Amino acid sequence: MTGEDRRQELLEGALRLLTLGLTAGLSGNLSLASGDGIWITPSGMPYPELVIDDLVWVARDGSQVTGRRRPSVELGMHLACYRADGGIGAVVHAHPTAVIALAMLGEGLPCVSDSLAGALGGGVPCLAYEPSASQALAEAVGEAAGAHPAMILASHGLVTTGPSLTAAIDLALLVERTADSYLRARAVGRPNELSAETAASRRRFVAERYGQGPQGRP
Repeated sequence: MTGEDRRQELLEGALRLLTLGLTAGLSGNLSLASGDGIWITPSGMPYPELVIDDLVWVARDGSQVTGRRRPSVELGMHLACYRADGGIGAVVHAHPTAVIALAMLGEGLPCVSDSLAGALGGGVPCLAYEPSASQALAEAVGEAAGAHPAMILASHGLVTTGPSLTAAIDLALLVERTADSYLRARAVGRPNELSAETAASRRRFVAERYGQGPQGRP
């Protein structure tokens, strides 16, 4: 895939984030791995107005920045994720409503659904509050990213990672929908949390048997 193809993919991903209601206005940012660097959305620009030349390329060590725009102020957080796990191909930072409610409470999302168990093998942790765009936030996310593809940031938002941008956005949507259902259930009762053993079993099932697999197996 060429650099222009990667940038087009990132533009389309940004618009999908809006369409799915996972962010609004100028909030949120996305990045996509590209060789020895990443493409990332620019700081403070509306997604519908972005063109390919607005996207910024940054070396993975942050030593080189190429483009006519300034990169997202959360660049450090994105780079920390890629350094934490070489298998990460994309990072999404969003501000979806239900997740924000949990973030305001300083709470993570327990493993309360089969879908969440299948995707993550557990729940979503809530990281302690650190100011947005700070080095402390980047370090906290980087420390957690290797073990957690989804992280709630206290009083802030959501970070998801994946092997592809589609996977990272899909995971953000799953977390948001589960968080919404969880909060609704909690308003009228006590949601049941799946055991660690069950969650791990469902994760293995999805990894080994769900979908078509690399050779098209069922």
